[in-house]
Order: sequence, then structure tokens, then C-alpha cells
Amino acid sequence: MIVNFLKGTFKGNLYRLFVCVPFMKPIFIYSSRRGGSTILAQSLASMGACRYIDQPFTYHLFPNHKSGKVRQAFIPKRRYRSIISMNDEEYSRLLKYLKKFLRGGFAFFDNKYLYYLHKGGQSFRSIFACFFTNRVIFKIADGLALIDLMTEQFKPVNIYLLRHPCAQALSVVKNQWGLTSKSYLEDELFTKKLSPAQLSLANEIMEGKNPFHKAVINWFLENFILLRTKMPYLMVHYEYLISDTYNQLTRIKNYTHSPGSLEKGLQVFKQPSYSSSMSTNESKEAIQMSKVDYLLSKWMEEVDTGDPVLHKIFEVFESRYYTPVAFMPVE
Repeated sequence: MIVNFLKGTFKGNLYRLFVCVPFMKPIFIYSSRRGGSTILAQSLASMGACRYIDQPFTYHLFPNHKSGKVRQAFIPKRRYRSIISMNDEEYSRLLKYLKKFLRGGFAFFDNKYLYYLHKGGQSFRSIFACFFTNRVIFKIADGLALIDLMTEQFKPVNIYLLRHPCAQALSVVKNQWGLTSKSYLEDELFTKKLSPAQLSLANEIMEGKNPFHKAVINWFLENFILLRTKMPYLMVHYEYLISDTYNQLTRIKNYTHSPGSLEKGLQVFKQPSYSSSMSTNESKEAIQMSKVDYLLSKWMEEVDTGDPVLHKIFEVFESRYYTPVAFMPVE
């Protein structure tokens, strides 16, 4: 009886004194996988006491850990990962889940996997996440179509990170990652946004056998809504982030009103991110030696830039920022 009373007192009162509820606007980073969002999130987290939640909308992560059980309880399950649209019950569950993060909850997410404090440019995990943070960073890969809903609900600071479709697609193929395109093509609300030509080409490519073409179509489907939304965000091109890191990171820091040292954020870019385990040894060496042109253009050695199917994809989906024949953005 006494134990229960003490538990109740702690939960109702002392808990509020010791658990830090983030008070700054959350940062939502939207980016397709292999788009550079990991290193950007790590860099932002290094500038201030930020709690970094990796892929909060991804249902299948860490199924045997307590955090995985929470994901399964709150995140709408989709056969091909990406959440495009939701019914009222799913939306209610997802909001409850995200709001708990923003109130300092789910500390066990941080214990083993998803929390990174940065000290002196080095990241480390801590079981005391809630004691040190005043902001939450969500790195979103499987909820790119939800930007309108999330912005209306949470009024976050949005960052949209873009990487060349060919470079990103080639990385996805090499790592043998599954695609999310079927999530989009099976969602009636989404397909109504596509033109007949776009829908026809997407289905034709996905029924074909070329894995690279499929991965490129996947990029255009995943980024379709983000490229057309009227919600506010800061667009950041991966290519500029890598080739002009100081100015781009300054721009991001100012936009997000991130406290702390810009230098700490820059230090993160001088070493491979923790997702670099999926990179080649040549890429890791290039990162450490700052071989920027090599990092950004190497995909052109492996892709037929004159491929008529590739050009058709870029044309039909009205690519504004990238072409198949240049590795830097064209604006």
C-alpha cells in the first residue's frame, strides 16, 4: 500500500520536476532513405540538447525491444512501409504517440537505440535523455506524404532534404533495400494526384525488371507531395550540404534557431555518419579526405545518363531540380 502511494506520488508530482519537457519547436526532417538525413540530424543534435528520434513512422524497427512494441501499438502498419493516408482511428493513435515524445515520454526509446547527445563533436547514447533535452528532432523517411497533417498539428520547423534521384536510387539498389512505391500506387487518394501519364509510367516501370528504374520511380513517388505542398519548409540539397557545408549549415542553424556551436555541427561532417556502414570503403575514405566531387559524381560512372527511359521518367514527373546528365542541382 505504501509502495503504491509512493509510486503514485512520483508519477503525479516528482516526475514533472525531473523530466524535461521539450519547449522549443520540434524539427521534422523529411528525406528519402539514403538521402543524407542521418548526418544532418546528427549535426543539428550536436548544436544543442536535442532528443533525436530516428524514423518515428517506421513500424517494423526493433521488434524485440520495448520501443518496437510501442511502434507496433501506435504506428499504422503498412505492407510497404510508407504511410500515405490514414483513417480517423489511425490518425488519433499516431498523434497520441508523437505528442508523448513531445512531452518527454518514451524514455526507453533512448536507452539502447535512438537518442544521441553530442559532446565535443562525438555522439554517445544515454539512458538519461529526458534530463538533458529541450527539443525533439524527428527524422522521417516513411511518412513523407504526411507533411501537411504534421505541420497543421504540431507547427514544427520543417526541413526537406533532397538528393539526386539517380544517386539515391543507385544507393538503394546496391544496399538491396525494398521500395515503398507500392504503398503510393495502392493508395487511391495519392494516385488521384498523379496525371494519367505519371500513373501509367509508374505502373509500367514497377511491372518491369529494371531495379534502377524502379528505384528512380520510387524517388519521384516518395517526393511527389513534398515537392508540391504549400506548407513551409527549408529545402536543402544534399549536394550543396556536402560541397558547401559551412554556408548550408549556417543557413539551417538560422532557420531552425538552433542554439549552441556551429563548429560542433561542422565537426559531424568530418566523419562518416553511423549509417555509413552501408557505404563502400571508397566512399568512407572520400568522406574523411573531403573528396567532394568524387562523392557527388561517382554515380555517373555507373549510370547510362543517355538512357531514354531515365530521361522519360524525369520529363513525365516534371523534375525541376535535377537532370540525368548533371550531378549538381539545376535551379
